[in-house]
Amino acid sequence: MTSTELDLLAPLAAPLPPLPRGEVLSSSQWTTLLAVADTLIPSIGASTNNDHPRLILAESEYAAAVQKLQTVAPNEAGREAISQYLQESAGSTPGFRESVQRTFGSYLREDALKGIRVILSALNPTLGSILGFPRIPVHGKPGKGFDYDFIRFPPGDEPEVLETDVVIVGSGCGGGVCAKNIAEAGHQVIVVDRAYHFPPEYFPMTSADGYIHLFHNGGLDSSDDSSIVVLAGQAWGGGGTVNWSASLQTQAFVRQEWADGGLSFFTSSEYQESLDRVCRRMGVSGDHVEHNPNNKFILEGARRLGYSTKVVPQNTGGKKHYCGYCTFGCAANEKQGPVASFLPDAAKAGARFMEGFEAEKVLFDQTDNKKIASGLQGTWKSRDGHGGVSGDDRIARRITIKAKRVIVSCGTLNSPLLLLRSGLNNPQIGRNLHLHPVTLVSAVFPQEIRPWEGPIMTSLCDEFQNLDRQGHGAKIEAMTMLPSWVLPFQPWRSGLEFKVMASQHSHMVSQISLVRDRDTGRVYPDPVDGKCRIAYTPSAFDKKHALEGVLAITKILYIAGAKQLLLASSAIPPFTRADDTDEKMGINEPRFQAWLALIRKDGLSSPDTSWGTAHQMGTCRMADSERKGVVDPQGKVWEAEGLYVADASVFPSASGTGKHWLYQSSTKEGRLTPEYQRLSRTGTISIRNALFDLGYFDVYHGAAPFNENPPDADMWVEAMQGKFEGGRRFEKRDWDQLLGHCMGVSDTPCYTFAEELISAYPDAKVILSVRDNAEVWKKSVEDTILTVVRKMQVPSPLARFFKLFLPHDPLAQYGSMVVKYTRLMDIPWDYKRIYEDHNAWVRRLVPPERLLVFNCTEGWEPLCRFLEKDVPKKPFPRRNDRIAYHENIRLLEEKMGMQVLKNMVLTFGSVTGFAVTSWFAWKRLAM
Repeated sequence: MTSTELDLLAPLAAPLPPLPRGEVLSSSQWTTLLAVADTLIPSIGASTNNDHPRLILAESEYAAAVQKLQTVAPNEAGREAISQYLQESAGSTPGFRESVQRTFGSYLREDALKGIRVILSALNPTLGSILGFPRIPVHGKPGKGFDYDFIRFPPGDEPEVLETDVVIVGSGCGGGVCAKNIAEAGHQVIVVDRAYHFPPEYFPMTSADGYIHLFHNGGLDSSDDSSIVVLAGQAWGGGGTVNWSASLQTQAFVRQEWADGGLSFFTSSEYQESLDRVCRRMGVSGDHVEHNPNNKFILEGARRLGYSTKVVPQNTGGKKHYCGYCTFGCAANEKQGPVASFLPDAAKAGARFMEGFEAEKVLFDQTDNKKIASGLQGTWKSRDGHGGVSGDDRIARRITIKAKRVIVSCGTLNSPLLLLRSGLNNPQIGRNLHLHPVTLVSAVFPQEIRPWEGPIMTSLCDEFQNLDRQGHGAKIEAMTMLPSWVLPFQPWRSGLEFKVMASQHSHMVSQISLVRDRDTGRVYPDPVDGKCRIAYTPSAFDKKHALEGVLAITKILYIAGAKQLLLASSAIPPFTRADDTDEKMGINEPRFQAWLALIRKDGLSSPDTSWGTAHQMGTCRMADSERKGVVDPQGKVWEAEGLYVADASVFPSASGTGKHWLYQSSTKEGRLTPEYQRLSRTGTISIRNALFDLGYFDVYHGAAPFNENPPDADMWVEAMQGKFEGGRRFEKRDWDQLLGHCMGVSDTPCYTFAEELISAYPDAKVILSVRDNAEVWKKSVEDTILTVVRKMQVPSPLARFFKLFLPHDPLAQYGSMVVKYTRLMDIPWDYKRIYEDHNAWVRRLVPPERLLVFNCTEGWEPLCRFLEKDVPKKPFPRRNDRIAYHENIRLLEEKMGMQVLKNMVLTFGSVTGFAVTSWFAWKRLAM
């Protein structure tokens, strides 16, 4: 392609919003931040260099680094460019300080200055020339977009009032389809969105501009415990503007799961016909796919390993689309997202549009104790005098839109928040969050790949999608290979190693293990500024499935000929293929097998492993009753007439695929089978593992919020507040939400709710676990739980200081309430009465035919007889003895310590604190 043709593709600049006013950081904090940044991305020079680099290498080591870079750099990148690349630091990058100031001031919560990924993404400007990475795609031609006519208002102080039949909040996949269908049916429609429209000539945006203009919260959302990064589209056209063109229909087992939950529509011909109509409008097809090298590796590697694969249809209007930049907008306008398809159709049918509108609340009329949606209230902000969004001359107006129907289509993160701001109080709002967690594996090849070229995701491997025989597992997919997406997920071990790794990007590919998650989290408004907070941690159950995907990816890439394999984990060293490898052995090569064993043993440990998200859904779940969901089978909010939700938030469980254009969903109610009530330190872990061995695949333990699913802590806190502090008492629907996926429960705080759980699940069998006598139980408690609790209750001055840097975490409140309401601190002096009263209480609650009083020393026979199971041939498990207990506590404290260190460094409390902790934090946090 000639330079002239490239010039024709050059996108227009998309000016960023103005910098926040006031001091985001103090002078000393800026000094600390820049020191951190330059430690991560340092200036590197030889010992003879007079430019005072931050990282000084021996002359021979520096020469070796330059030589290695020359092997991967394009011919036009000479030694001078390579030297400049090594010498530049993050802090010396033009615009770096302004980028950090905008990010910190506009998009980060006050308690969450978590900007390390920004530093990694803001790699120095010489990187592009070292990689040969072009600013714009070298394939394709620029396209012409639809000319939208947006509603605008003159300056004024009085609120503006509009009237319409239907107002739709959100222009994404759900809102776009609704707008088209309703407008074409002859109704007046207004579509509003907080985002601003950018036509194709602005695409693809740079990463610096794209994250700000096209992604929610500047692309900096993460869970409360920082375990997972959440990237969600927030553009005109929603996620359809930034997705990867992949268009997969809902799979049969997911449809059946939803239908079994009371929503038969999903197994009907009508649903299939609806999907087909949507796909026809977008021109979804796999006929014109031309795979890039990354997708070819998946197909060929999986074939050689016997894995199942499929070609992924693309929503590119029935045309070939060979572009890897579309996650920052499609310059060719070939990707048929809402901006190019459904919204233009709606406009031709008379729909009107408003950009820059911040929806504050839905308005209601009250009739016969029933709310009826009557409109929407919010604030509109204009563009500036030059048509951008960066000028100071923008005006703001209060807007009220009166409407007969309101459709909320703000996405999984924001739809529940709008409902809550509007005064709705269904306890399901914001819960049931599914994120489809992903982690990636990268590979470096001897040959140049240029992985950013070609369509992003045109193939997948579905061999591991049903690992639990209930539809949960992992898919293997290609990753977008734009440097700002991939490099931040690579482990950081040293400045030189990171720069050398980054320089090999043109020889790299990355693939993701995408999990259809069974376990959930929630979203909720920040109590200070109302912004979206995300409580979610990849559970141990879902991480096991991700691990199988990761291991399969390593085999696929090894078979493809990768010379080096890298996980997104600081706990696993890279694997480098030896020059003398016997290629005939394939994946059976001993060194490779030993590396796989190391990965399996580590199990994607936290906080070493980096996690991202693929698809967000579930926070306004659709269900066949109000107690199980937020909306009914037609998408209408249970609490109000005339109010609907139409986006991925209505999905009742994870779909396992991308968010479809037609949003419907259902639910699945769980049930408990064996329920066992007993005090802590009476064999809880041992019996739990015994039940696992007997086929009860998920038995809840009181430690689950700490090491499996931290969002559970929120619900336990709510349950204890209801029982002991006068709050709302849990009903069966609440227990279903918290424990419905389980086949049994155990330990604290479950036994505190023995009466409630036995009432909620009257058919469950109950196991009362006991020790030899009260004295034995007391000694076990004192040697384990009480030693930890006493340290928590009387912390040292240094511990109290570190506590200031703990992240917002409901686990702390959960732990303190468990200690309070289980009378742990009374055990040393009142142990006998506590022990005997509890056992007598359970005996009174449970009929004899449903109760087993059991001591772990009795072994398998009485337990198996009670549960009508065959006796296993293996010994009865004995777990959680004193040594194992304290080892688990040590690991938990280490995990919390990592969070403290991270927040200490990122809060920039003092240069002294940074100096003491930074060397340790950067080596261990693997950001």
